[in-house]
Amino acid sequence: MALAGDPGMGKSTLLTALTHSTPGHRVLSGRMGEFERSIPFGVFVDALGEHWTLDLSADLTAAGRHSLHREIRSLLNGLGEVLLVLDDLHWADAASLDLLHHLVRHRPEHTKIACGFRPRQLRVDSMPVVELGPLTRDEAEELLGTPVSQALYDESGGNPFYLETLAGGSEALQSALRGEMSALAPRTATLLQVAAVCGDQFEAAVVAEIASLDIEDALTGLDDLIAADLVRHDQRAYHFRHPTVRNAAYHSAPVATRHRAHCRAAKVLERLGAPAEARAHHVELAATPGDRHAVSVLSAAANSVMHKAPATAAQWYATALSLGTGDEWELRWGHARALGLSGRLPDSRAALHDLLSVLPKDHPQRLDVVAFCAHVERALGLHAEVRALAARELESAQDNAVLKLVLSVSLLQVMEPAETIASLLADVKAIARADGDVVLEAGAAAVASLSDGDASRLEFAASAVDGATDQDVARRLESVVWLAWSELRLGKYRESLRHYERALAVARATGQHHMLGNLLLGAANALRWLGCLREACEGAAESAEAAFLGGSKDLHALTLSRCHSWLFDC
Repeated sequence: MALAGDPGMGKSTLLTALTHSTPGHRVLSGRMGEFERSIPFGVFVDALGEHWTLDLSADLTAAGRHSLHREIRSLLNGLGEVLLVLDDLHWADAASLDLLHHLVRHRPEHTKIACGFRPRQLRVDSMPVVELGPLTRDEAEELLGTPVSQALYDESGGNPFYLETLAGGSEALQSALRGEMSALAPRTATLLQVAAVCGDQFEAAVVAEIASLDIEDALTGLDDLIAADLVRHDQRAYHFRHPTVRNAAYHSAPVATRHRAHCRAAKVLERLGAPAEARAHHVELAATPGDRHAVSVLSAAANSVMHKAPATAAQWYATALSLGTGDEWELRWGHARALGLSGRLPDSRAALHDLLSVLPKDHPQRLDVVAFCAHVERALGLHAEVRALAARELESAQDNAVLKLVLSVSLLQVMEPAETIASLLADVKAIARADGDVVLEAGAAAVASLSDGDASRLEFAASAVDGATDQDVARRLESVVWLAWSELRLGKYRESLRHYERALAVARATGQHHMLGNLLLGAANALRWLGCLREACEGAAESAEAAFLGGSKDLHALTLSRCHSWLFDC
């Protein structure tokens, strides 16, 4: 269930009441702050606390976002009866929202989910939404315990927060908060502002170092803040009484003071060994144009979360580009990939073509950029554009077998004459054989089989792929896809399933997550023809999930239609 309402409508109050009225459940509560929108999975890290054991700084290429989603679902299943409460979702990062949608679609058996958000800033379609409307005048009087004039009611619009605020006078709340903070000693007030820079929750030692205080002075100041009920403490950490308190404290600090605090926070976290993605938020707010170290941190952070939170990676790459000269091809390449992986396919395609327009024809990674661009265009259903891209690149790289294979497949997909395709594939096989590239040669043989219907070549192709190392398969993964696809179309379902499963394992292990949607659907198709309808439906559902995350509307629609059709067959 989701509660939607404008600020002050009572979402947080109702969610808090819900946590106190659900006996027998383990309550896991998390909320997002306005200033941490770029922290991957921030609201879930806050909610799960010590149960969150996934290290986002670890080898992120070992699993894709959808596999992380399954891990979280399994974790929740192991916690028994759970009430998961997520507040202020309108501030959440894209990775958190993707995970929430997954948990709603595949809800853990004993988990109830409740969340709150502002409908003007976020749309949630995956769960029932209760819109919190304004109070009636009678309800307003019941809330305040006193008669409410028509003028007061009209000015408040029936908003509970505005009612309480206006009943105390104009700007009563902000005035009250300023009054609370003005009573603090100067050093304690500065400590509060630094804590606001750190986050809704913070550690005493970190705040002390950022504020240039020794730990004893910082602890004394925190005791004063607790006594003033501006800050509270539980077993996990220090935290603000309410997000509005943190907001007021943050904005009470002069801009230069906030900038210095973010600078020091980034340096302190670096000294403490925090990974780049834990520092990136502060670096974003502290860096100035030309800051090469900031560019390096943001680039490393973006690369580390590329496959888990690509929308955040795209944001960090964009900031890094704005700080540099804008010509750094590695940043542009990372930004384009992150856009594609986050589902912003048209933006990714535009960035890739911009990069190709300036990348030298003989650049060692130009082929990687072309291959990813071809994948993005296929996901957008732009098969003629893929053909044009490959043909254009071949003008300056006539002996490039990979490009010729891409062009061959594109021509096959748009029903070009078989003779043209056969000529290209013959070139691919000759170049691949001369280079000792058996997997690429296998891919060409498989596409040739599909083109002319001669399945005899598949035996060679399958043998070549089966004898290749995972490293060779990873380098030429699309060749294995063409083999599995050809086997599927020519009725060799068991062989097709075996090769799709190997390609899936290699794709997950090497971070080629943009290919998972098609691979999962291919494996599901093979299972369907083998009569394993339940497994086929599960695979199609997983493919739909990958397609949804990847922004491929065509693949998402196709997988959902297949899944529904096969469920009917069951």
